[in-house]
Amino acid sequence: MIQNIKLLIMTFDISRKELTTLKGIEFPLNITIFNCSGNHLTTLKGIEFPPDITELYCNANRLTTLEGCPQSVKILNCFHNQLTNLEGCPQSVKILNCSHNQLTTLKGCLSGVKEVYCYDNQLTSLEGCPSHLELLSCVNNQLKTLERCPLSVIEIYRNGNPLIDEYKNKSLKEIHNINRIKAFKRGISLINRLISALKIQRRWRKWWYEELDSEGVNRFIKKSFEEFQS
Repeated sequence: MIQNIKLLIMTFDISRKELTTLKGIEFPLNITIFNCSGNHLTTLKGIEFPPDITELYCNANRLTTLEGCPQSVKILNCFHNQLTNLEGCPQSVKILNCSHNQLTTLKGCLSGVKEVYCYDNQLTSLEGCPSHLELLSCVNNQLKTLERCPLSVIEIYRNGNPLIDEYKNKSLKEIHNINRIKAFKRGISLINRLISALKIQRRWRKWWYEELDSEGVNRFIKKSFEEFQS
């Protein structure tokens, strides 16, 4: 009986109460699971949450931002809201379900996240994908490529996207290989641009110093200035 009471206190459920705000709510201090789903909440900002909340269910509301989320949360369910970005996602989050929102990128999703469920959004790229991600569910978006899919991913779901042939019907291993080659080519391109920039810099320096007169003034600049004055 005592264990059951303790379990009830640890899980605080105020779902489907037609709430528009959490202000004025008296939270039990030792809760670890908080469910406020199915209400009409537009923000979580300005609320003093108990310090030990590890699971938050704020899905099926009208949230436009994750700012104000308890910083201790490890499992965050914020699907079926009106999110356009993931700014404010707590650093402690390991599992994130942000499906059925209005996301176009995953910017704001921090590197420590291991599982992301972002299906039924408007993603056009995987920009912002956590670098140590292991599971990615990006079904039913607007993805044409799977570039920036981290090499750490071991499970991916990507049906319902207009993928180009390069990525269509490819295994995860093939996707990683494609992205490795792309990353290598980008690296080579960057090195070539740096080399070109250095060559230009050396030529400019050579031209500048070779054209100095006895007074240390560049002859070309001096001549141009004299022509301008005449």
